[in-house]
Parts: sequence; structure tokens; C-alpha cells
Amino acid sequence: MSLNKNLYRYYAHHILAHFRISPSPSSPAEVQHLFDNFKKIGNLEYFRVPRVGTAGRFSSHCFVLFNPVLERSLVTPFTIPDQEVLVPKSNSFTQRLQSLIAIPRYSYIENDQSYLANKSYIPFKYSMSKAGLDLDKKYDISNSKYIDQFCYVSPNPSATEQLLREAELSKFRREVRHNFQKFHKFSSIEITSGIEAVNSLGTGIISEESDPKTELKVEDMMNLSSDK
Repeated sequence: MSLNKNLYRYYAHHILAHFRISPSPSSPAEVQHLFDNFKKIGNLEYFRVPRVGTAGRFSSHCFVLFNPVLERSLVTPFTIPDQEVLVPKSNSFTQRLQSLIAIPRYSYIENDQSYLANKSYIPFKYSMSKAGLDLDKKYDISNSKYIDQFCYVSPNPSATEQLLREAELSKFRREVRHNFQKFHKFSSIEITSGIEAVNSLGTGIISEESDPKTELKVEDMMNLSSDK
């Protein structure tokens, strides 16, 4: 099988999430903190928080690419699970990403020894704007623990409908008001998958119809985290 075909199979089920972070990371340490925690929840292959402006501030955009395939090789055929296994696994992971809503800022937890020792948790305290009051009792937000520092949205147990509807969840994110000094909130999340998701990162490395004679650089294929 050609290298292009192997790459197409390899990237066919990758999941790309584009997070809008509020507030933006204010230091390299906060960006590293985000990277470290995203790496804990899945097989992370790409992470980027772009810099903006002449001062080089970090933007509010964060891009993460996850790979549900655990084994990879540029030479031998890829070991890819059956669709019966891969599709439910990908769907479950996508739902997990969609339920993320916040994470403590590094500057807030870096000296909290009890939290860092996993002996305490940090609640995500928030209020709803007037426009979001209709959703106030429909969803709960989990506490942040050191072993999994993200806070997740879930349906309130007393709610009539135990579903996370995308439109409602998007509105809920927008209307949540929180303490900027303590938490980053994920104001919006856009999730795409497959080859289109990989190429949207600007790599343009692969298509199913690619000419097998096209020169592909290893760093373009596997070191996607480089900031070019």
C-alpha cells in the first residue's frame, strides 16, 4: 500500500476540536497547563494556541487533534480497529469533548498543595446571564479534580430530558458568567473529523486521490504540533 493510502487510512478518523477560551492564556505556563491536561484525556497529536499582535500575546483560540488509533507506522500497514469498535469509540470521545466547559487557570492552582495532591477539588462557580436563565436548572457542571482538571457539563438529574442538545449547550456556554481569575471557560467548541479536519490545520498533507509520487515530509505528517 502506498504511503499516501496509509496516511489516508491513518487520519480518516482523527478528531479536531477548536476551543474558544475565555480568558485567553496569559503566559507560556498557562498554555503548557492546557497542553498537559488535553494530553491526559486522549491520544493528542496536535496542539496549538496561536500568538496574535506585535506583542505576541496568546489568542483565545486553541486547536487540538486527537487520534483514536493507538498504533502508527510510516512503513508497515496501520493497525486500525474494526468500524464496530472505532465508530462508537470516536463518538464517545467526541461527546466527551463537547461536554468540556472549563479548567482552572494554572496561576490559580499552581500553589494549591491540597488540590495538587488530589486531596481537594475546586468547584466551578458561575451565574447565568439574563438570556440564559431558562437553562440554569437544566445542566450541572462537575468539580475540577487534579486527576482530571476539566469541568464537564451534564444534564441535571432532575431535568426532564437527559440529553446534551448542541444548540442549547452552545447557548449555555455563552451565557455562563465566571471568575476570570480562577478559570478558563470554553466559550465555544467546534468539532470536525477525518481528512478535512487534518487539512484544515493548514497542513494540506493528504487526500484520498493524492498522487503517490507526491513528496511528503515526515515532519509534515507526524510533527503537527510545530508552529510554522
